[in-house]
Amino acid sequence: MREARAQRADDLIRAGDLRLEHVARLCGYADGAAFSRAFKSIRGTPPSRWRRRPQ
Repeated sequence: MREARAQRADDLIRAGDLRLEHVARLCGYADGAAFSRAFKSIRGTPPSRWRRRPQ
């Protein structure tokens, strides 16, 4: 389940037009902090850095 949420977050983050707080809510997290912690534990980097990485 966590991987599915992370994959959805990947897709939304790569689209680049949504704020990370909005991505968090769309992925079922109560707030951006919880989303950031979960994302970092799965991907090894925070979502803000993930967004900036070359594709």
